[in-house]
Amino acid sequence: MDEDDTGRSLTYREPGAALGVQPNAARMHAHRRDWPKRASNKVGEPTHVLVPDSTAVRDRAMHADPHTKANVQAHIEAHGLSPELIERAVETLCDMVGWSSRRLEELEKRLADAVTAERSAANEAADLRAELDERRGWGFVRRLRWAVRKT
Repeated sequence: MDEDDTGRSLTYREPGAALGVQPNAARMHAHRRDWPKRASNKVGEPTHVLVPDSTAVRDRAMHADPHTKANVQAHIEAHGLSPELIERAVETLCDMVGWSSRRLEELEKRLADAVTAERSAANEAADLRAELDERRGWGFVRRLRWAVRKT
């Protein structure tokens, strides 16, 4: 397949520079758009696909980092936000994070106290169960009879 006026013959690796996509993405584009392809007769030679000249691949959001300084600055300018407003918003968010951290520490302490109280109550309940079992058992009856005989 030679280059002609309707497109160019590329391997799946070559569209990386031309279209800005990975080889697997180029293969999927070719499959979805039914681009003609030609497999080589030689083992190990790459498959070529006829990429139309009019092909444009749009960037996807996941390929660009939205948090780069340039993207944030462009977003601020596009929405007409003032630096003072951004600074106040950041300060407010920092205050909220600080409050959340303090609240989390307080809740962790209360949880630790509750766990300690629960363990203490469980130990006390176990002692009471043991005492009840002892009183229900013959040992209590024998002691009671012995106490009655002495009187």
